[in-house]
Amino acid sequence: MIVKLSDTNNIEISVLGQKMQAISYLGKAFLPTNLAGEVQKLVPACRRDLDMGLISMVVEEPNTHRLWTSVPKEMQI
Repeated sequence: MIVKLSDTNNIEISVLGQKMQAISYLGKAFLPTNLAGEVQKLVPACRRDLDMGLISMVVEEPNTHRLWTSVPKEMQI
């Protein structure tokens, strides 16, 4: 899934007691990964995450694309 950053909402979540800046999309919270660059390189990483049971998406940011991974509600405390 590829979305524009403007289609998301900035939120702050607490993950295992640590406050973190995240984005919300379709009711799910996502944190950025260290993977950024061309979409063609990020889509396979997104697929690997999906194969492991994670929900990830490629977000179009102002100067690049970045892989963001969802944070399960169980980890948001």
